[in-house]
Amino acid sequence: MKFTLNTAEEDNRPIFITGNFNKWNPKDYDFQLKILDENTYSIDIEDQLLGDDIEYKFTKGGWENVELDQYGNITPNRKVKKKSAAANDFVEKWRFNWGPFKDEFFPIVEVISEEFYIPQLDRYRKVWALLPYDYYISDKKYPVLYLQDAQNLFNEGSAYGNWEIDKKLSILAEYGRGDVIVIAVEHGSEDRIKEYIFDNDNVANGSEGKKYIRFVTDTLKPFIDEHYRTKKDRENTGIGGSSLGALISLYSGFLYPEVYSKLLIFSPSLWIEPNNNFPMMSFRSSF
Repeated sequence: MKFTLNTAEEDNRPIFITGNFNKWNPKDYDFQLKILDENTYSIDIEDQLLGDDIEYKFTKGGWENVELDQYGNITPNRKVKKKSAAANDFVEKWRFNWGPFKDEFFPIVEVISEEFYIPQLDRYRKVWALLPYDYYISDKKYPVLYLQDAQNLFNEGSAYGNWEIDKKLSILAEYGRGDVIVIAVEHGSEDRIKEYIFDNDNVANGSEGKKYIRFVTDTLKPFIDEHYRTKKDRENTGIGGSSLGALISLYSGFLYPEVYSKLLIFSPSLWIEPNNNFPMMSFRSSF
């Protein structure tokens, strides 16, 4: 069966077709289209690879670079019958590294407190809530993800990089998967290392990780559950971070397995505890 594609946008990235015939792999080189001329591409797919009802899309090599309509919206899956023998399609625009990001799907960013009191450490910390874009026009309850190092999560120009979780949440919302509240806890600057190390005075004299974990779990979580529409149970509660923030989140999961069922662990600083035989864990993919 022959698939022919015309595209209006000048873009020299290769084009792939993906669908129910290749397990929706967006960058399968067996399904890369050939250039016929400047804006026309095609591919012939052997009939034995195709079912009677074909669903497919075109990508530039990944879901972050998938086809869009003229308004920058996600296109529905294309559908065609194999008996048609040929399909002719047109793509107006392409995503580029998940962009463009749509303002209407961005999370609502609220400062819960400029100085949230941490009784376990007798100090204060800035805490944010990132709420789904439709939080105040819905009555839904949401899972909650507690993240460390808030300065580096969504603030442009942050000293140690930017996770851009606001952009990632907007993409999830656009795809109908953004129903989660993120609670972002600012790190303690000069106290960061002590707060994020569980119990290792060789690295941080007077390590305070145990107390910090108790703050997030025993003080902050009850406050969030009281003031926001949350799903309070274990299956809908996660914690995470990167580097030392990932390490303390990992320990949080071990210390409170009845509270956290999901951990987002990115590049944890395991060098802090090189001889620690962490117990086996069952990781879940997402909320």
